[in-house]
Amino acid sequence: MRKTREIPAGLAIAIIVIVLAAVGVFFWWQTRPTDGAMRVSDEEFRRRYEQMLRSSQPYNPPSAPQGR
Repeated sequence: MRKTREIPAGLAIAIIVIVLAAVGVFFWWQTRPTDGAMRVSDEEFRRRYEQMLRSSQPYNPPSAPQGR
């Protein structure tokens, strides 16, 4: 039987950290706002928020069934 070669624990940890960092950078790169698409002035945000509040219906939960 061939003797299997073990990799040092430090190297294994370093590889795992590098892979996790690469995945994190990839997802950050994919989800970052581009050319200010997500950037909104305070007045515009307030106007959109108030418009949303006006257009939404109040939440009326259904009445609980009466146990007998």
